Amino acid sequence: MGLLDGLKKLFGTAKQVADKAVDEVKDLAEDAMEATKDVREKATEMAGDAFEKVKDVAEDVAEEAKNLADEAMDATKDLRENAAEMATTAFDKAKDVASNVAETAENAFEKAKDVAKDAVETVSDKVENLVEGDKETEEEE
Repeated sequence: MGLLDGLKKLFGTAKQVADKAVDEVKDLAEDAMEATKDVREKATEMAGDAFEKVKDVAEDVAEEAKNLADEAMDATKDLRENAAEMATTAFDKAKDVASNVAETAENAFEKAKDVAKDAVETVSDKVENLVEGDKETEEEE
């Protein structure tokens, strides 16, 4: 039994050593938490202050961007309106030009048709005169 008693004593001592080490680690952790309490609180406060400052700056930047966008829209209002008017005018002129081109093409077609008709009539008259002339020549012979 001496061996078992020795083992029990050895394991009992190891457990006591482990328990003591755990207690010491707990004490160190508690001491560290206590020692860093002020630093952690200050860091939390500083982080909150920094967040508020960033938030304020971001709001100011957003407001300034909105103001600049509004100013840009106001500054370009006349230009945008003039561009729309110019586009409408250009479209109307293009429509007028297209209409004039169509009308001119139609007139040219009508004139070409009249010239062709006159040419056909002239050729027809000439052929008729030639045919009649040949008939007269044949009758004379």
